[in-house]
Amino acid sequence: MQSLYFLTIIKMTKKPLTSFERKEIKFLLSKKQKQDFLSLIDRYLKADEYGDKGKYQLMSLYYDSPEKDFYREKKMRLPHRKKLRLRRYVGENPKLQTSDQVFVEIKEHTEAMNYKRRVVLTADEAFTLLREWIMSRSIKPEDYAVIKEIETLVSKYSLEPSVVVSYQRQAYKVDKKDGGLRITFDQQVSYRIKQLSLDRSNDVQLLDNGMEIMEIKVKGELPLWTQETLKICGIEQVNFSKYAYALEKGISEWLVPPIKMVVSWNLIHDHKSEFLLAEVLN
Repeated sequence: MQSLYFLTIIKMTKKPLTSFERKEIKFLLSKKQKQDFLSLIDRYLKADEYGDKGKYQLMSLYYDSPEKDFYREKKMRLPHRKKLRLRRYVGENPKLQTSDQVFVEIKEHTEAMNYKRRVVLTADEAFTLLREWIMSRSIKPEDYAVIKEIETLVSKYSLEPSVVVSYQRQAYKVDKKDGGLRITFDQQVSYRIKQLSLDRSNDVQLLDNGMEIMEIKVKGELPLWTQETLKICGIEQVNFSKYAYALEKGISEWLVPPIKMVVSWNLIHDHKSEFLLAEVLN
């Protein structure tokens, strides 16, 4: 297969970050819980600099193997796992243009921390990379390692488009000395398992009416004041994946992990295997 040589030119007011290291703690909220929570911490919040006062529309195309390995690893709660997605920040034009900027992102989960690595490409370059496993040799040196990792994942798992998830996000930074937090609220969350492009379409609602996803992103532990506020509002942490939940709703079933993955899990975490196998078999 021939190599593709290109030079990506991005016109932006601010250079996007391409590497993240943090914990991502998720919560499912009702409208009342959100209102109560915001009322208690509003004085600490500052709208994110991206979007319209921190509000923007996101669309993510998740890739997975034909056997849905990334999904299964999530459901088995493997301590170390990755997933890959193509992300678009949606503007006024509902149709994605080949020259539009997108992000090819690798999300890596470990027991201690979550990592995100990404490269900024045009839509045409990104789809070529993911479809043809082509490595560019003319990108910036700091992007080379991520491009290579993307190619390795695509090749190893024979990755293909799996699910599109869309939502509107409101993002805040916490303006407090002991904060160091970023808080996001995702609403109008929808999905589709057909017509897997990054164009706007008639998607299906993912969450029950009025429910939102809150994520608190922090490098260390949650500050005590944050924990107390969550407790006051009756908000509890959840183990939730938009991708996994959308896939389950789309196919109307829980995908049971294959035998080879169960065996691998037993070898890695034997002390947890009985519980997990009972959960799977039941």
